[in-house]
Amino acid sequence: ATVRELFSVNSKTGELRVKGKLDYEENDAFEINIQATDGGSHAMSGHCEVLVNIIDVNDNPPEVILTSLSLTISEDAPVETVVALFTAADKDSGTNGQVQCHISNKLPFKLNSTLKNYYALLVHRPLDREKTAKYDVTVTCTDLGNPPLTSEKTIRVEVSDINDNAPHFRQSLFTANVMENNEIGASIFFLTAFDADIGMNARLKYSLLDTPIQNASVFNYISINSDTGVIFAQRAFDYEEIRNFQFQAQVMDSGTPSLANNV
Repeated sequence: ATVRELFSVNSKTGELRVKGKLDYEENDAFEINIQATDGGSHAMSGHCEVLVNIIDVNDNPPEVILTSLSLTISEDAPVETVVALFTAADKDSGTNGQVQCHISNKLPFKLNSTLKNYYALLVHRPLDREKTAKYDVTVTCTDLGNPPLTSEKTIRVEVSDINDNAPHFRQSLFTANVMENNEIGASIFFLTAFDADIGMNARLKYSLLDTPIQNASVFNYISINSDTGVIFAQRAFDYEEIRNFQFQAQVMDSGTPSLANNV
C-alpha cells in the first residue's frame, strides 16, 4: 500500500492520522513528506520529512514446515536416528518471533535443534513394530510473544518390520485320530502356526522332520502341504499293525534370515 493509502494529514491542524491497515511484516517504517503552504497572495511553502516506525505486535503464529520426504523408520533403528526434519519460524520480530517446539514425552522420540528454527525428530527409545506400527507425533510450536501464539503439526511415522519374531505353532502338542483303512492321499489333519511379523517375514512354510516310525521314514506314512500345513496319508493305516505314532514338524518364515520352530 502507498503512504497516501495508509496515512492522512489534517490540512488545517497538520495532525497525521492512520487511515489504512499497517502490517509490520510488510513494511516496518515509512518516510512521509509533509508540505505546509501559507495563505498569502504569493503563497510560500515549507517541507519536512516525518519518519514513522511501526512497532511489531504478536499477530503471526509460528509456521511449521516439514522438509523431509520419507517418514518410515525400521523398528531396529538405533537411538538418535533421524526420523523427520522440519523448520519452525515466525514472521514477527524480537521475542514475538522466537519459537520453542516440543512433543509429548510419552513417545519414543525427541526433538533436537542445532540451528535456529531447524529441528530434527530423533528416535529416543527402542521401537517395536509388533507393539506400535505407527505414531502420530504432534509437534507444538509456541512463540514468546504476549500473549503467545501456538501452531501444531502432526507427523505420521510408520514403523517398518524386521524379522525379529519366530513363528509359533498354536499348540505345543497336536493329536489326530485316523480311521484305519483310510484312502491313500486323504487329508487326515492340519497344523496351524502364527508369526507376529508381517509380509514375507510372516509367510510360513511347513515341513516334516525325518522322524523314524517303526524303523521306516515318516515320509512313508504321511506328507504335508508346505503352504497350508495340511497332512495327508501316504498309506492305508492298519490298527492291528500300528496303533499310534509320533512325528515332528517344523514351521519356518520367509524372512532374511529365516526363523523356525518345531512341534
